[in-house]
Order: sequence, then C-alpha cells, then structure tokens
Amino acid sequence: MRTTINTREFGELTFFTGNGTNYVFVDINGQPGTLGKQICDGGGLMGSTISCRSTRPSDFEKLCKKWWRNYLRDQRGG
Repeated sequence: MRTTINTREFGELTFFTGNGTNYVFVDINGQPGTLGKQICDGGGLMGSTISCRSTRPSDFEKLCKKWWRNYLRDQRGG
C-alpha cells in the first residue's frame, strides 16, 4: 500500500508498506531508491514499529497522518 501527503516541512512524503509485510515506511530522507525509514509508535523512527493490517486505503492514510502529527509534535518538543 502507498500514500503521499503534502507537508510544509518536507514537501511530499510517501508512506508505503515494505516488501510484502505490513510494516510502514516513510521516505523522509528524500533519497530516491532507498527503502525509507520504518515508522514507530508516538511519531518516532526508533522503537515499537507500526504495521497496518487493514487493506482499506483510507485506514492506511489515517495511520500515516496520525504518525506525521505525532512526529511534528515530538520535533517541536511538545
């Protein structure tokens, strides 16, 4: 599964599940051809990894947007 969200900070961010798994990755480093970084609970890039077991694109998009909001909150120190 794959979704892209537009952000002020990074422009377009692409979220995707990796290599036949339910684990979710984000292309936050802007390097084409890389796997991206695996997203984790609470908006992190390290810790308990997040997976999406739903096959509905709307559920996947909600999960990714929620992670992004948490990521921004953590980056701002909130």
